[in-house]
Amino acid sequence: VIGQGFNREMLASVCKASGLLRNSDAPAVVAEALAKATEAELVVPNEEGSPGWNFSHAIMRDAFYDDIDKELRRKLHLAVATTLYERATAGEPFSAAEIAGQFKESGSLADRDKLLWSLEQAAREAMASTAYENAVSYLQSAIDADERVNLLFGLAQAECYRLMGESEKADALFLETAAAARERGDSLSLARASLGYGYTASWQAPPGGNPLAVTM
Repeated sequence: VIGQGFNREMLASVCKASGLLRNSDAPAVVAEALAKATEAELVVPNEEGSPGWNFSHAIMRDAFYDDIDKELRRKLHLAVATTLYERATAGEPFSAAEIAGQFKESGSLADRDKLLWSLEQAAREAMASTAYENAVSYLQSAIDADERVNLLFGLAQAECYRLMGESEKADALFLETAAAARERGDSLSLARASLGYGYTASWQAPPGGNPLAVTM
């Protein structure tokens, strides 16, 4: 459930968080299990003395993963996501995409606020690396999970489309969020949507100008 590659300490933490092992038993049981799995060539250590392991082949990992009961699988994904989230918020280096992916796989068991946090961070990571399509996808997952963020993240999606050069999609979304903001009386979001629309419209203004952009 953790993935093709994993860390021994992380594995022990997840076993404890999921309730599979008692706190006092986890390190010893995990070490013994890894020794047996290594001997059987199911997993291989990254290098001598390293706390990291990989499955010997991706197919091996897939076979074990498919064999896990779906309900237990969701609980394990939640344990992985929660463990990663706690480490990330404590200041440790993290991959927001990995945390978001684990929360999404846990389905309805996921804490909504933690899921939204991870999706927002993943979108920020994607935008920082100019992976705008990925950012749009993360933002949409957040909107699907909680409609309260549809204005904020909808505006972020529109900005991604603008940066991708898809001005028609950007304009349509800016207009949509402007209408929603006006209906809710959200003046800040309305201003952001209006400025966003005006910015993209200025690139392609007809000779007589864009009356809608000026109005907004």
